[in-house]
Amino acid sequence: MKALDMIALALVIIGGLNWLLVGLFEFDLVASLFGGQDAILSKIVYILVGLAALYSLKFFKHINDQYEEPRAATATAGTDSSARTDGRDAEGRVKDPNVNDSVSGTDRAGDPNNPDDPNNPRNRSER
Repeated sequence: MKALDMIALALVIIGGLNWLLVGLFEFDLVASLFGGQDAILSKIVYILVGLAALYSLKFFKHINDQYEEPRAATATAGTDSSARTDGRDAEGRVKDPNVNDSVSGTDRAGDPNNPDDPNNPRNRSER
């Protein structure tokens, strides 16, 4: 499959470059190499380029998948309740509606700026 993808890509690039030359300089490289636009070899190249372009339409799915994966990974990586609407957490476990997943004082244990941390020197009472 990879070889077919590479061939299709090469043919689409050849066709694109040929159209660039036609647009800029009114010069059809394929026709000049293979004996004119009506020559059988030129027609074969044009047909192959067109088929490669049709085959390359499948790459839109791959591009779409590539850009959706990071968003999906970000949505399920955290404990954002908006990421799932079925009442489950990122790992698929049923969430307890009575438990708050947001950062609380106990989640920040060891944080010197946490006023609720009993180990915070600011919160220790002098004995």
